[in-house]
Amino acid sequence: MEVSFEWRDFDGDDCFNDFRINVTTETGTRRFDFGGCAVSGLRKVSRFFRNETPNTVSGGFRNPDIRCYDLYREKDGYRLGASRAAAYAKSFTSAIHGRRLTMSSCERLIQAR
Repeated sequence: MEVSFEWRDFDGDDCFNDFRINVTTETGTRRFDFGGCAVSGLRKVSRFFRNETPNTVSGGFRNPDIRCYDLYREKDGYRLGASRAAAYAKSFTSAIHGRRLTMSSCERLIQAR
């Protein structure tokens, strides 16, 4: 399993017009679209992977309905939860033990600013 975080269409100031999480397994890829995201969201996720603390990171968005994700550090990996609060809420939770998590190159763009 591979989970990738994508921040796309940087406005040159403080926001991305698109944030998504892709979960790829042997059977295919599932994409969770969250919509626009402030640069601070990228920084939170970046700090989560660089440091031992905090043990969780999360974000909430309106696209146009409410969507959120939670990422937890566990003893031997990570656990990701993503949900959409709507009349028929859909959610995804996966344990990612010893699996690869990747971040898009946008992190390097923000760190260079």
